[in-house]
Amino acid sequence: MIIIAGVAGGRRDGLTAALVIFGAYSVAFVIRVISGPPRRRVVQ
Repeated sequence: MIIIAGVAGGRRDGLTAALVIFGAYSVAFVIRVISGPPRRRVVQ
């Protein structure tokens, strides 16, 4: 949705910001997938 608004508005800064945000979330998602589920702490 943001990318469409950036392209339709003709402003490159909005499109660049949307792509940076998308890239950051993609990297964070890949890191979470690779690291696996969080480890549970055993309460003593």
